[in-house]
Amino acid sequence: MSQMQFIPALKRFLSANGFIYTLRAYNYSDEACFVVGVGDCRRRRLQTFSVWPTTEDLALYVVNSGFSSAKEWLAMLARLAKDATVIYLWQVEVIGA
Repeated sequence: MSQMQFIPALKRFLSANGFIYTLRAYNYSDEACFVVGVGDCRRRRLQTFSVWPTTEDLALYVVNSGFSSAKEWLAMLARLAKDATVIYLWQVEVIGA
């Protein structure tokens, strides 16, 4: 089972809410994964952005992203994946602890 990494605040959000939307520069496979500090999860790719997503693209997802705004979410993505050319939107759901 592969692992996914999250910053502590997003791990807490995932644990408390049971799922989270996350943006990644890596195209994982849709499968079970393990999040340290959370447990077994399932990830599912929802969308592929061939250009960087905009705040409008993320409007439906930001409420369950663990970020207070799409702008904040994109700022974190820029820090972590600044050289990425393709961005993937994932839903990660807790399936076990």
